[in-house]
Parts: sequence; structure tokens; C-alpha cells
Amino acid sequence: MELREWVEMELKAVLVEAELQEGLLDGEIGHRVHATIERLRVINHRDLPEAITNYDDAMTDVLQGGFADVHDAYDLLQKECPVLVRIVRELLDIRNFIGELGGT
Repeated sequence: MELREWVEMELKAVLVEAELQEGLLDGEIGHRVHATIERLRVINHRDLPEAITNYDDAMTDVLQGGFADVHDAYDLLQKECPVLVRIVRELLDIRNFIGELGGT
């Protein structure tokens, strides 16, 4: 739950910063910022909701039981968790890229 909230807040914050930078930059860097904004929108509208839904579904399945042993339940959660971690890492990379632009 806390990871989800952090990702949603980080996504909104970095999107606002990127949109502010987009108006100030042109050329290759401006194109990169525009592409970054588009990627953030895809994360916001497709990737993150899908990852959250899949993880929530896995958690529900685990909580409802029906697994032969704890390893099967663990495997299900381990399958969905890396998607959220990948989104977090991508947001941190984007935050660094946008942050560097703000400092220049």
C-alpha cells in the first residue's frame, strides 16, 4: 500500500516537473523531455494500474488460500512484484534525468 502511494505521488510530481521543463527546452533535449512525458503518461494510464491490479489479484489469491504450500503462494507474489519494482526504478531514473535538467 505504501509503495503504491509513493509511486502514485512520485509519478505525479515528476510529470509536473517534466512538463515545466518541456516548455523551456528545445532541440534534442526537448525531444527527450517530450518522450519522457509520453512515457510517464503511459506508466500512469496503463503500466501502473495494470501492475497494481495484477499484484492486488495475486494478494487476494494468496489471502484466500488454496495453495498446496507456502512456496506456491510466494511464487505468485514474486511473479508480480518485479513489475512494480521496475516501475519504481524507471521513475527514479526519470526523476534523475528531469532533476539534472532543472539544475542546468
